[in-house]
Amino acid sequence: MPGIVLLDVISPGMVLLSLGLGLVALCLFNLLIALVEGVVLTLLKWKPFVSSLLAALLVNTISSIVGIVLLIFLQDIPITWIVIAFFLSIIIEGVILVLIQPMTRWKALLYALLANLASYLILIVPAYLISLNR
Repeated sequence: MPGIVLLDVISPGMVLLSLGLGLVALCLFNLLIALVEGVVLTLLKWKPFVSSLLAALLVNTISSIVGIVLLIFLQDIPITWIVIAFFLSIIIEGVILVLIQPMTRWKALLYALLANLASYLILIVPAYLISLNR
């Protein structure tokens, strides 16, 4: 009697499900980052909370897209990716904050730096460190 052969194959439906769940996870993580950065912007008296939250969601979506593209090229060296993504986020978010709420570029870059420091220290660095233990 022939034995049962288990194939190591994934169906197209499973690929779509995996991609969909990954996209949902990225969106939720982006919302968490926007929440942290929105609170920081509010504490800095940039704008009221709802406006700060929406602005943080917008700037983080844009900088996340740039970060994902960057990750394609730097996936083998995650520390380098995190550092470059951090500085690009500050520049991208600072420029967009100036476009949303006119202020000096240095002040916008400072706000972007402080907001990104908070989100990286609270969410991104711990997530990276947890992933190292797996």
